[in-house]
Parts: sequence; C-alpha cells; structure tokens
Amino acid sequence: DWNEEIQSFLDAHEDIKALSEREARSEYLLVLETLPVYGSVVYRVTMNVQNGGTPEDVLLAVSSRGIQLFKEHSQQPFHTYDLKDLLRWGYVPSATAGTFYISVGHRTQLALR
Repeated sequence: DWNEEIQSFLDAHEDIKALSEREARSEYLLVLETLPVYGSVVYRVTMNVQNGGTPEDVLLAVSSRGIQLFKEHSQQPFHTYDLKDLLRWGYVPSATAGTFYISVGHRTQLALR
C-alpha cells in the first residue's frame, strides 16, 4: 500500500519531519532531479522490435537527452538512444490503434503502440 510505504520512509528518516513545507518540497525536487527520467515526457507503450523479439510493455521517456526505454517499475533505463541516432520516425494510423515507429542506428526499428 502506498500510504504504508510513505509512512515507513518517514519513520526511517525522522529528520524529514523537522523540515518546513518549503524545505521538504525543495528536498523532494533535489531527489527527483537525480532520476534518469527527470524532465522527460513518459508514455506507456507496447514495443515491437523489427528484428524479432516478443512484444513487450515498456515505458518510453522522451527528453532533450534522448529516448529512454524502461521496464515497468524500474528506475533505470534498459536502453537509451541519443537524439542524434534517430534516423527517422513517424506514425501509421490504423482502425484499432495507430503505430508510432522509431528507426535508430543501422538496423533497429521500434514499433510502439
């Protein structure tokens, strides 16, 4: 339960309770800035790799640093693509769900729904 996790964290860090609301917000933002996903727009997508592999639900994070792919509930990306490595991208509409695709490197194409 989320509330239990928060309470457990607060119990383990008694010094947090002494902070003012403004100080707590500032500390919170400092922690967020250290996360790889900070400053990104995040999408939940189903990834299909053109060169084979099983479709997989992942989180796609896009920022000025590039594109990062995360497994659900992971704070570390399992793959990162620099924006300069994007060869092309586009969208193919369909009746059920469109497909956004990204071509990176020489041989990798990701299809995202």
